[in-house]
Amino acid sequence: MKYFFLLSAFIMLSLSCVSGKPDNPFTATGTVRYISLEGGFYGIETDTGEKYDPVNLEDQYKVDGLRVRVVAELRDDLSSFHMWGMIIEIKEIKVLE
Repeated sequence: MKYFFLLSAFIMLSLSCVSGKPDNPFTATGTVRYISLEGGFYGIETDTGEKYDPVNLEDQYKVDGLRVRVVAELRDDLSSFHMWGMIIEIKEIKVLE
């Protein structure tokens, strides 16, 4: 009986943990960064430290240091060899002054 209560408590705690993933779609403000891994690519590092690997960042926004605000969707169904950040699909992007 003691083990049943311990197991139940563990399951309830596990289910209540926050995943750390944003809601879909989500808005983020950050900086476009050139990442020199795996041949080089552009990612977005947010003001709060999250790292996103966009699958559809247009060439005009591929500027290291460019400040942007994006509305994006997390793409858990995709994988990347970049191994840097969570994969996102950008729905809207705006350059910030």
